[in-house]
Amino acid sequence: MLLVSLLALSGCVSIATSKKSAVEAVFQQRAQVKAQFGKSSNVEEMADHARQLVAGLKAINVQDCPVDFRAAWFDYLVDVDDTNTKHVRLAQLALQNGRNQGDLGSLAKLLGAALTFQAHPVAAAGMLSSIEPKRSGDKNIAVAQQMLDAQQRLDDSWRKLLRIAMNYGVTPER
Repeated sequence: MLLVSLLALSGCVSIATSKKSAVEAVFQQRAQVKAQFGKSSNVEEMADHARQLVAGLKAINVQDCPVDFRAAWFDYLVDVDDTNTKHVRLAQLALQNGRNQGDLGSLAKLLGAALTFQAHPVAAAGMLSSIEPKRSGDKNIAVAQQMLDAQQRLDDSWRKLLRIAMNYGVTPER
């Protein structure tokens, strides 16, 4: 009886270890994908990096991961894709508006936030939140708010992914 209990217990440890290893492997691959893309110097480069980043993250195999982790991972991917798409649109809008109209200070903040996002998301959010409504066009404020909302959703999905990873003994870096 004791031998059967020990064998059953070692099976549970083995299953837990394999789940942990699978989750760790996903975060290691994520870090490698993210390391390939530094700060973008222009909007075209930023758009290309965003597409490549999302494609690289989507290529990570999560089949060996626990079901709850896979679901959180897919939610995270959707939010990364959405946020990056909005950042590219924000940068394009800032460039277009900068060529066509007045409030260059707010437009510079929009463009700066978009170009800064991948390397420093917190700083980018601060730039967006500092845009003064009285000095900016309504469209710029709406775009900035959409960016802040997208960033909040991404932060929320990251926290969910982090909590689930911690259930398997993994604490990744952002």
